[in-house]
Amino acid sequence: MVTRKIDRKTLKQDSFVEKTGVVVDFLQEHYVKFGIVLLVIAVVAVGLTYYRQSNERSTQHASFLLYQGEDFLAKGSLNSARAALTECVERFGGTEFGKLARLSLAKTIMSMGENDLAVVTVDESIGVVGQETKLYSDLLMIKAAALSNLEQHADAAGMYRTILARDLPDPVRFDASMRLADNLRLGGDAAAGLSVLEGLREQIDAGELNLINRNLTVKIEMFRALVHM
Repeated sequence: MVTRKIDRKTLKQDSFVEKTGVVVDFLQEHYVKFGIVLLVIAVVAVGLTYYRQSNERSTQHASFLLYQGEDFLAKGSLNSARAALTECVERFGGTEFGKLARLSLAKTIMSMGENDLAVVTVDESIGVVGQETKLYSDLLMIKAAALSNLEQHADAAGMYRTILARDLPDPVRFDASMRLADNLRLGGDAAAGLSVLEGLREQIDAGELNLINRNLTVKIEMFRALVHM
């Protein structure tokens, strides 16, 4: 009987063949499960790719509608601006472009003389944009202006006070203060309006507001004359 010497190389080959056989047997036994897993992975990958592409297309469309609407608004084409901005809000209202479109839509509606609807539009938008953004203050400014146009001067003054309680850029603070004074005067309280204007000038003189406005002095004198009539 001839004895074959088994060297290390042969042992490694036999071990490899044995392990390969085990793997093959395992795969044959579980090939359906593996097929399902691979199919799921493929579906997820395709889905993610489609989702990213869809988001990109939506973002591009939303930005286009916003640009188109604001361009029409700047040119005075209010009906066209309203159509583009309304579509942007209806389709993408919760996105950043959609939130900006809400502001421009409220401006457009107010410019068309529909002040009641402008107030409603702002109220609908406030819950979407959140209170910690500049956009929130801008929306409140539109609502206050619309209320003033509706001759609801007490409500408008209250809205301007709410705006002035926020952290605002100097030009916006100045504008809101001037409008507050006007609505107090129109509401029958010129003395309160004068107090607002004098307080505004004190802030400017103290350097708290970095603004120069020649109209402020003229307006203060006008209010003083009304108070002392």
